[in-house]
Amino acid sequence: MPEDTGRFITLALASYGAAGKAPQAVKLVKRGYPAAVLDPLIADLNTLTGTSGDQDQAQGDAIGDTAARDAAYDALRKFMKELKGVTKGALRRKPSLLSKLGL
Repeated sequence: MPEDTGRFITLALASYGAAGKAPQAVKLVKRGYPAAVLDPLIADLNTLTGTSGDQDQAQGDAIGDTAARDAAYDALRKFMKELKGVTKGALRRKPSLLSKLGL
């Protein structure tokens, strides 16, 4: 997975976009990711890329609280592992894209 946030967000948005199309959509529904689950995640990613100062304040609050930061980091790592698996599955017939993404 990309270590920098910009590449991660780009990868996530591309993956969510592909996830809404066949045949990935059918497979993701079986894994518990129907459109109703993916749509709010896409909205969250779009909010994350916004220029509002709210994100900066929230980030500062999370960094100040070590327990919250550690829990958020663990949740992000779990999410990134799942996203990596879904992306590998979705792009398994496109090795050049997997290579470009470092997967």
